[in-house]
Amino acid sequence: MFNLGFPELMALGALALIVIGPKQLPEVAKVLARTINELKRATKDLSGTLADVKSDVRSSVDDVMDGIPTNLDDLEKKLTDYSNDNEDSSSSDEHAEQLEHEEAEIGDNDDHEADKDKQEGENV
Repeated sequence: MFNLGFPELMALGALALIVIGPKQLPEVAKVLARTINELKRATKDLSGTLADVKSDVRSSVDDVMDGIPTNLDDLEKKLTDYSNDNEDSSSSDEHAEQLEHEEAEIGDNDDHEADKDKQEGENV
């Protein structure tokens, strides 16, 4: 990590022995070891959390990508299906208008026959 060899570690140990002193050096070494272990544990937890987030994001992206047509043929087919559905709905609208028109004509004929019957009844 820091690319420290044996000579560098010996120099750091000697410097620590001079600065800290022989009585406090074991206590400082324990505290330093605990701190390093806590940092390793925190790093491990953080990397695990990041791996979980990465897999969640990857699965979300994969879900989105599955919904996107992968080639132009699929896209063309979906567009054709969509346009056919719209044509069917417009022909259904035309059919509904035709039925309404026919119903209106039948209603007009019924009214006309009722008027005829009324007039015949008055003439009698």
